[in-house]
Amino acid sequence: MIRLIKSAFIVALIFVLTSADAGAIVRVTRTLNVIDFYGGYAYPWGNYEGTIARDFLINNRPVDVEAENLYEPTFYLGFNYGTLRRGHLLYQLGFRYTNHRMLDTVYLPFDTVYYFGFDYSYRQYDFDFNLNYMVNNLNLNTWSPYVGVGFHAGFTSLSAKGYDAETEIEMALSVNYGLDVKIWKMKDNQSFIALSSINNFNFWASEDRPKYLNFGVGLKYYFRM
Repeated sequence: MIRLIKSAFIVALIFVLTSADAGAIVRVTRTLNVIDFYGGYAYPWGNYEGTIARDFLINNRPVDVEAENLYEPTFYLGFNYGTLRRGHLLYQLGFRYTNHRMLDTVYLPFDTVYYFGFDYSYRQYDFDFNLNYMVNNLNLNTWSPYVGVGFHAGFTSLSAKGYDAETEIEMALSVNYGLDVKIWKMKDNQSFIALSSINNFNFWASEDRPKYLNFGVGLKYYFRM
Protein backbone atom coordinates (compact mmCIF):
# COMPACT_ATOMS: atom_id res chain seq x y z
CA MET A 1 0.00 0.00 0.00
CA ILE A 2 2.79 2.40 0.95
CA ARG A 3 4.57 1.50 -2.27
CA LEU A 4 1.40 2.27 -4.22
CA ILE A 5 1.01 5.65 -2.49
CA LYS A 6 4.65 6.50 -3.25
CA SER A 7 4.17 5.55 -6.86
CA ALA A 8 1.01 7.65 -7.12
CA PHE A 9 2.80 10.60 -5.47
CA ILE A 10 5.72 10.35 -7.92
CA VAL A 11 3.32 10.18 -10.89
CA ALA A 12 1.41 13.20 -9.57
CA LEU A 13 4.64 15.16 -9.01
CA ILE A 14 5.80 14.40 -12.55
CA PHE A 15 2.41 15.52 -13.87
CA VAL A 16 2.57 18.82 -11.94
CA LEU A 17 6.12 19.57 -13.09
CA THR A 18 5.28 18.70 -16.68
CA SER A 19 2.17 20.89 -16.56
CA ALA A 20 4.17 23.78 -15.13
CA ASP A 21 6.74 23.47 -17.90
CA ALA A 22 4.02 23.29 -20.53
CA GLY A 23 2.34 26.36 -19.03
CA ALA A 24 5.63 28.24 -19.20
CA ILE A 25 6.02 27.26 -22.83
CA VAL A 26 2.49 28.39 -23.60
CA ARG A 27 3.10 31.73 -21.92
CA VAL A 28 6.26 32.30 -23.93
CA THR A 29 4.90 31.21 -27.31
CA ARG A 30 1.41 32.69 -26.90
CA THR A 31 0.15 34.91 -29.69
CA LEU A 32 1.00 38.60 -29.44
CA ASN A 33 -1.11 41.37 -30.96
CA VAL A 34 0.79 44.12 -32.78
CA ILE A 35 -0.09 47.69 -33.71
CA ASP A 36 2.40 49.86 -35.59
CA PHE A 37 2.54 53.39 -36.99
CA TYR A 38 5.21 54.33 -39.51
CA GLY A 39 6.37 56.73 -42.19
CA GLY A 40 9.28 57.05 -44.54
CA TYR A 41 11.10 58.01 -47.71
CA ALA A 42 10.13 56.51 -51.09
CA TYR A 43 12.63 56.38 -53.97
CA PRO A 44 11.02 55.72 -57.40
CA TRP A 45 12.36 53.14 -59.84
CA GLY A 46 11.31 51.35 -63.05
CA ASN A 47 10.16 52.32 -66.56
CA TYR A 48 6.75 53.75 -67.40
CA GLU A 49 4.63 54.24 -70.50
CA GLY A 50 2.57 56.98 -68.85
CA THR A 51 0.44 57.80 -65.84
CA ILE A 52 -3.07 56.61 -65.06
CA ALA A 53 -4.43 59.64 -66.95
CA ARG A 54 -2.15 59.83 -70.00
CA ASP A 55 -0.01 57.51 -72.11
CA PHE A 56 3.34 58.65 -73.46
CA LEU A 57 3.06 58.27 -77.24
CA ILE A 58 5.24 59.19 -80.20
CA ASN A 59 3.64 58.58 -83.59
CA ASN A 60 0.89 56.72 -81.73
CA ARG A 61 3.41 54.27 -80.30
CA PRO A 62 4.01 53.95 -76.55
CA VAL A 63 7.46 54.86 -75.27
CA ASP A 64 9.16 54.11 -71.97
CA VAL A 65 10.32 56.78 -69.53
CA GLU A 66 12.70 55.97 -66.68
CA ALA A 67 11.51 56.75 -63.17
CA GLU A 68 14.22 59.35 -62.59
CA ASN A 69 12.86 61.32 -65.57
CA LEU A 70 9.25 61.14 -64.39
CA TYR A 71 9.01 60.98 -60.58
CA GLU A 72 10.66 62.65 -57.62
CA PRO A 73 11.39 60.94 -54.29
CA THR A 74 8.47 61.31 -51.93
CA PHE A 75 7.03 60.14 -48.58
CA TYR A 76 4.49 57.68 -47.23
CA LEU A 77 2.56 57.12 -43.98
CA GLY A 78 0.74 54.07 -42.66
CA PHE A 79 -0.38 51.81 -39.86
CA ASN A 80 -0.89 48.07 -39.36
CA TYR A 81 -2.65 45.70 -36.99
CA GLY A 82 -1.58 42.09 -36.77
CA THR A 83 -0.55 39.06 -34.72
CA LEU A 84 2.82 37.52 -33.95
CA ARG A 85 2.41 33.75 -33.70
CA ARG A 86 4.86 31.36 -32.05
CA GLY A 87 7.32 34.22 -31.79
CA HIS A 88 8.22 34.22 -35.48
CA LEU A 89 5.31 34.59 -37.93
CA LEU A 90 3.92 38.13 -38.12
CA TYR A 91 0.62 38.61 -40.01
CA GLN A 92 -0.51 42.20 -40.63
CA LEU A 93 -3.36 44.11 -42.25
CA GLY A 94 -3.02 47.86 -42.69
CA PHE A 95 -3.43 51.07 -44.62
CA ARG A 96 -0.80 53.17 -46.42
CA TYR A 97 -0.88 56.62 -48.01
CA THR A 98 1.71 57.68 -50.61
CA ASN A 99 2.00 61.10 -52.22
CA HIS A 100 3.27 60.62 -55.81
CA ARG A 101 5.33 63.55 -57.08
CA MET A 102 5.88 64.00 -60.83
CA LEU A 103 8.42 66.28 -62.45
CA ASP A 104 6.98 69.37 -64.16
CA THR A 105 8.74 68.50 -67.41
CA VAL A 106 9.09 64.96 -68.76
CA TYR A 107 11.61 64.34 -71.55
CA LEU A 108 10.56 61.60 -73.94
CA PRO A 109 12.78 59.96 -76.60
CA PHE A 110 13.55 61.79 -79.84
CA ASP A 111 13.65 65.19 -78.08
CA THR A 112 9.94 65.14 -77.33
CA VAL A 113 8.85 66.99 -74.18
CA TYR A 114 5.72 66.59 -72.09
CA TYR A 115 4.93 69.47 -69.73
CA PHE A 116 2.70 69.24 -66.64
CA GLY A 117 1.78 72.92 -66.53
CA PHE A 118 -0.85 72.70 -63.81
CA ASP A 119 -1.24 71.97 -60.11
CA TYR A 120 -2.23 68.37 -59.48
CA SER A 121 -2.72 65.80 -56.76
CA TYR A 122 -1.42 62.31 -57.48
CA ARG A 123 -2.03 59.99 -54.56
CA GLN A 124 -2.08 56.36 -53.53
CA TYR A 125 -4.44 54.85 -50.93
CA ASP A 126 -3.58 51.22 -50.22
CA PHE A 127 -4.84 48.37 -48.11
CA ASP A 128 -1.87 46.18 -47.22
CA PHE A 129 -1.35 42.56 -46.24
CA ASN A 130 2.09 41.60 -44.93
CA LEU A 131 3.52 38.24 -43.90
CA ASN A 132 6.92 38.55 -42.22
CA TYR A 133 9.26 36.09 -40.54
CA MET A 134 10.97 37.34 -37.35
CA VAL A 135 14.38 35.67 -37.05
CA ASN A 136 14.50 36.00 -33.24
CA ASN A 137 11.62 35.41 -30.84
CA LEU A 138 10.91 38.83 -29.31
CA ASN A 139 9.39 37.12 -26.28
CA LEU A 140 12.91 36.02 -25.41
CA ASN A 141 15.16 38.51 -27.23
CA THR A 142 15.53 42.30 -27.28
CA TRP A 143 15.88 42.57 -31.07
CA SER A 144 15.06 40.72 -34.26
CA PRO A 145 15.63 41.22 -37.99
CA TYR A 146 12.77 40.18 -40.26
CA VAL A 147 12.00 39.48 -43.90
CA GLY A 148 8.74 38.84 -45.72
CA VAL A 149 6.34 39.66 -48.52
CA GLY A 150 3.67 42.32 -48.90
CA PHE A 151 0.56 42.70 -51.06
CA HIS A 152 -0.85 46.19 -51.69
CA ALA A 153 -4.15 47.02 -53.39
CA GLY A 154 -5.94 50.33 -53.50
CA PHE A 155 -6.85 53.50 -55.31
CA THR A 156 -4.46 55.50 -57.48
CA SER A 157 -5.94 58.97 -57.96
CA LEU A 158 -4.81 61.85 -60.20
CA SER A 159 -6.74 65.12 -60.08
CA ALA A 160 -6.17 68.72 -61.16
CA LYS A 161 -8.21 71.89 -61.06
CA GLY A 162 -10.30 72.22 -64.23
CA TYR A 163 -9.85 68.56 -65.25
CA ASP A 164 -11.82 65.40 -64.57
CA ALA A 165 -10.20 63.26 -61.88
CA GLU A 166 -8.84 59.85 -62.85
CA THR A 167 -9.00 57.00 -60.32
CA GLU A 168 -7.98 53.39 -60.85
CA ILE A 169 -7.66 50.31 -58.66
CA GLU A 170 -4.05 49.15 -58.81
CA MET A 171 -1.95 46.50 -57.07
CA ALA A 172 1.68 45.93 -56.12
CA LEU A 173 3.87 43.20 -54.59
CA SER A 174 6.82 43.85 -52.29
CA VAL A 175 9.71 42.27 -50.46
CA ASN A 176 9.70 43.44 -46.82
CA TYR A 177 12.75 43.68 -44.56
CA GLY A 178 13.80 45.46 -41.40
CA LEU A 179 14.74 45.24 -37.73
CA ASP A 180 12.76 45.51 -34.47
CA VAL A 181 14.47 46.62 -31.25
CA LYS A 182 12.72 46.68 -27.87
CA ILE A 183 12.89 50.11 -26.24
CA TRP A 184 10.37 49.60 -23.40
CA LYS A 185 8.52 46.73 -21.75
CA MET A 186 6.12 46.07 -18.89
CA LYS A 187 7.51 44.44 -15.77
CA ASP A 188 5.33 41.37 -16.31
CA ASN A 189 6.56 41.17 -19.94
CA GLN A 190 2.93 41.11 -21.15
CA SER A 191 3.56 44.00 -23.54
CA PHE A 192 6.45 45.98 -25.00
CA ILE A 193 7.26 48.69 -27.54
CA ALA A 194 9.81 48.25 -30.33
CA LEU A 195 11.51 50.80 -32.54
CA SER A 196 11.24 49.34 -36.02
CA SER A 197 12.95 49.77 -39.37
CA ILE A 198 10.07 49.23 -41.84
CA ASN A 199 11.32 48.89 -45.41
CA ASN A 200 10.12 47.29 -48.63
CA PHE A 201 10.85 47.06 -52.32
CA ASN A 202 7.96 47.14 -54.83
CA PHE A 203 9.24 44.56 -57.34
CA TRP A 204 5.96 44.47 -59.31
CA ALA A 205 3.02 46.83 -59.90
CA SER A 206 0.01 46.75 -62.20
CA GLU A 207 -0.35 49.13 -65.17
CA ASP A 208 1.64 52.36 -64.64
CA ARG A 209 1.35 52.50 -60.87
CA PRO A 210 4.56 54.06 -59.47
CA LYS A 211 7.00 51.62 -57.83
CA TYR A 212 9.33 52.53 -54.97
CA LEU A 213 12.18 51.43 -52.81
CA ASN A 214 10.83 52.45 -49.40
CA PHE A 215 12.87 53.25 -46.29
CA GLY A 216 10.78 53.84 -43.17
CA VAL A 217 10.79 53.90 -39.38
CA GLY A 218 7.97 53.28 -36.93
CA LEU A 219 6.87 52.19 -33.48
CA LYS A 220 5.35 48.76 -32.84
CA TYR A 221 3.30 47.99 -29.75
CA TYR A 222 3.23 44.27 -28.90
CA PHE A 223 0.65 43.16 -26.34
CA ARG A 224 -1.33 40.20 -25.10
CA MET A 225 -5.10 40.33 -24.75
